Amino acid sequence: VLVLVLYMGVQSFAYTRASANYLFQTSGCIIAPYNDEPIISYMQHQGIRYAWATGWVGDPITFRTRGHIIVIDPRIVAYHQWYINRIPAYTLAVEQAKRASVLLLVSQGDKSPLLLRRLIREHIIYRVARFPSEPGYQLLVITPLNHSISPKVISDSGVQSRSCLARSFK
Repeated sequence: VLVLVLYMGVQSFAYTRASANYLFQTSGCIIAPYNDEPIISYMQHQGIRYAWATGWVGDPITFRTRGHIIVIDPRIVAYHQWYINRIPAYTLAVEQAKRASVLLLVSQGDKSPLLLRRLIREHIIYRVARFPSEPGYQLLVITPLNHSISPKVISDSGVQSRSCLARSFK
């Protein structure tokens, strides 16, 4: 009976502390946007069908759009020996896409993240749209206009947000 009471107490505490904003949020990245409808709407309006992003951000978009927008983690291509390619057809589609966009989580105050600085150095012209994510963070939709971005460049320039990892394990 004591174990049952303790169990019910812990569950009740967790229930009262839960936030509706995080209902469908992964515990792996709580700074990813819980409402990605504005991002999906923007991508559809801009004709963006293919993008690179960490799975925490991209998988919900691919799922919610029923595959009309396909988002794949660039590390699957850049470091294939370390990552599982769960849906090879999706990975191939994004890899072969002309100028696939990039979805990048950044701190709200970060006006020039590493990936954008690298694109400037490599003379890649891009369009960027910023969307609010969780407090203190933004999601950038970066669309290259004159040249595709290598999955390795994206991987090495911060697609896996270190902030996401640090916040998730606190």
